[in-house]
Amino acid sequence: MRWIGTMAALAAGASGTVLAQTPAPVPGAPGIQMAVLPVPAGASVEEVLPKAIEALGAEQGGVAQHAQPTQVVVSGTPLRLETASFKKAPGIAFFFLSTAGARGICMAGVPLARVREVARAVGAACVAALASDGTGKAGGSPGKGATPAPATPPGPMPAGAPAAHAGNWAKVQGVYFRSQQSVGVGGMLTMTYIPVILFKDGSFYEIGDPALEDIDLAAVRAARPADWGRWRQEGAQFVLTDHKGRPDSFKLQDGEFFKAFPADGTASLSGEYRSISGGGNSAMGGEVMIASESRYHFQPGGTYTTGRSTGAMNSGAMSGAGSTVASRRNGAGRFSAERYTITLERPDGRSERRFFAFGSQKSPPLIDKDMLFLGDTVYSLDD
Repeated sequence: MRWIGTMAALAAGASGTVLAQTPAPVPGAPGIQMAVLPVPAGASVEEVLPKAIEALGAEQGGVAQHAQPTQVVVSGTPLRLETASFKKAPGIAFFFLSTAGARGICMAGVPLARVREVARAVGAACVAALASDGTGKAGGSPGKGATPAPATPPGPMPAGAPAAHAGNWAKVQGVYFRSQQSVGVGGMLTMTYIPVILFKDGSFYEIGDPALEDIDLAAVRAARPADWGRWRQEGAQFVLTDHKGRPDSFKLQDGEFFKAFPADGTASLSGEYRSISGGGNSAMGGEVMIASESRYHFQPGGTYTTGRSTGAMNSGAMSGAGSTVASRRNGAGRFSAERYTITLERPDGRSERRFFAFGSQKSPPLIDKDMLFLGDTVYSLDD
């Protein structure tokens, strides 16, 4: 695939850094190559990656689709994943992966027909590439002036493991969520929601998957400054100013900014919830559609079942070669929910704590159990 060398050079030039690591084969994924783009000290993935995608798009006829970032877990390590497709590379899903605190971005292109086959191998190769000094180079240490890489978010832990940062909750003023447009199945614009923690010191944090009591706030702020900002309240208005100093004003419960409600014990959570996400460009006349559905069925006795299915289709309208792939994964276990944390226990004895919240409706706000957050993913009650 000749495009990956072009991507490495273009991305590096766009970000103002040295050239990306020479593309190398991905173990366990024949024919797939991966390059690593260094993230310079003082910059973040959120700043470098859009420039890289824009530069590659200019070379590849423009960006056809760019999905919002999500989190995947490979070998117990959380990875930040963004995907994109380009007009001159139909049928290719471009993966951009990074770990919290790493000073590099893994870049790989995967044919849609092989996503199911090689995705995990690409993720594992990225974890290995970024595990040493965060740039993909074997051994060595960060260069002069580089910021040490903070610890990655916690993965599965033994059941009952204590929280490392339980004191974080004493710093919290309130928990809310705000609306934002994003790209959904087929490239359609949809509305999604982002959970926001407001702290008493006037800062805010757009929390991801881990529970707040498992997060080293200083380390996460250093690794992901774009998730942080400042807030203040002016009467009924909440003013949130992002890390670049850009303010945005919201009125509570008025369509864009809402109160989030905590769980009130395990018995408060019952029913089957689902979340649908995806990407592609079929909504814009293209040939690619990606869809993913995740389900959790919570039962009053504290047990749950879960299922996840993913499908991708390339109609072949432009390339002349259509394809369809699909995968499904199921699981089960026990759960407990208290305050803004849900603990999911697996049959093998491991567990994970994740951020949790119910939605709200009306003004003054009332709890809405038809909507909940598991991490930063919104789930709706499946009636």
